[in-house]
Amino acid sequence: MKLNTRDILVKILGAIVCLFSAVCLVGSGYALVKTWEIQAEISRKLLDATNEAQSVLKNAGNGLETTAQTISATINTLSALRPTLLSVSNGVHNAEPAFNELQTITAESLPATITSTQASLLTAQQSAAAMEGVLSLVSQIPFFPGGTYDPEVSLESSLGNLSDDIEALREPLENMQAAIGNAQDSLDGLDNQIIKLILLLDQIRYNLESANGKVADSREQVLDAQAHLQELEPLIPVWVRSGAYLLSFILVWIGMAQVSWIFQGFKWFKTK
Repeated sequence: MKLNTRDILVKILGAIVCLFSAVCLVGSGYALVKTWEIQAEISRKLLDATNEAQSVLKNAGNGLETTAQTISATINTLSALRPTLLSVSNGVHNAEPAFNELQTITAESLPATITSTQASLLTAQQSAAAMEGVLSLVSQIPFFPGGTYDPEVSLESSLGNLSDDIEALREPLENMQAAIGNAQDSLDGLDNQIIKLILLLDQIRYNLESANGKVADSREQVLDAQAHLQELEPLIPVWVRSGAYLLSFILVWIGMAQVSWIFQGFKWFKTK
């Protein structure tokens, strides 16, 4: 029986459909097998990433706790110095011991406090940078409890600015030391420097208290993030396995559809 052009085209179409559907069926089967091969590896990598994030947050939390203690100690030191400076200012003209005490404060006590505080703030900045990077990343996880971590001023920047503020103490301290050396000729200038130092210490103390509040808030966020990650950890394998089941269902459905198309293509190919 001679085939017309339409029958030939139907046969060609049937052959193409059979071939394409067979390739898709093989691909679906391969994808199904690979899905269950890699789901355990995906779970392991996600759990490793979660554990690493928890480790970073733990270290950051410890660093913030140390920073809070250092800032509190500095605040206490500055608070204790204020009445001493006021007393020195009141008796600067008459009390020789006051000059000796003031010399000790400006040459030893305050410079040592500035240096140790700046060193602690530098360590805290490094911890804050790591902590804020993890908090920013973790807070972007879909359905993760809590809002996105996006402070108006980062803790790292706040601590850096605080270190710069503390550095500003060095110039009036140097000016005071120079004034003490010429105290007999510049008692009025020395008294003015003491007042300026007291005012600056008050501002620094206020900034320290503000920074301590930010450190406390950040540490609380770190603890919350740690708790959420601990809650998330046992759910990761469940989520990955559920995703594998869903993908398997889709692949099986696609495979069944390809089998149907193979039969349809074969039917077209057998057309007489």
